[in-house]
Amino acid sequence: MKRILLTTVIILSAITASLAQTSANVTVNLKLNAVQSIVANAASIDLEYKTINDYNVGVQSDQANHLTVYSTGGFIVKVSSSVAQLSGSKGSDKIESSGITLTASKGTATINPTFAPVNLGIEKTPLITSSLGGADLKFNVNYKAAGNNAYINKFFKGTDATAATVYSTVVTYSIETN
Repeated sequence: MKRILLTTVIILSAITASLAQTSANVTVNLKLNAVQSIVANAASIDLEYKTINDYNVGVQSDQANHLTVYSTGGFIVKVSSSVAQLSGSKGSDKIESSGITLTASKGTATINPTFAPVNLGIEKTPLITSSLGGADLKFNVNYKAAGNNAYINKFFKGTDATAATVYSTVVTYSIETN
């Protein structure tokens, strides 16, 4: 009897082993989060009025590949000024930040976003808008300050009569998903 019982257990074990699961499924979830970065490739931009023509037509500075963007999807680059009115290094007069216009264009970027010129202000305003993302996207930025003699009587003599009166603002670029 013991032999019959032992033989039955062995046979049942063999049948169970042959019916055991031979595959298993695993669900793999690829979770993509928005990752964005923006870098301005210059710490300071000088817009300097030196001639009568500069005061008449304004001055500008072209910054090639000035902004570098990384975005895992569509994005909007916005720009703003830290102040609405720039204070001078001498005197008490102010200059409106809106007298400075920024215009972006395609640098070595591989995508074709839309660009909108921006007169600086304290509100974040769209400069570059793209429905596509990318890595190491570079954009040019032109900084232009007002002409039409807008800044006549904004120079003030200090201890050094020839030193320029400097009006400054911090320009902030931000990036968000589109």
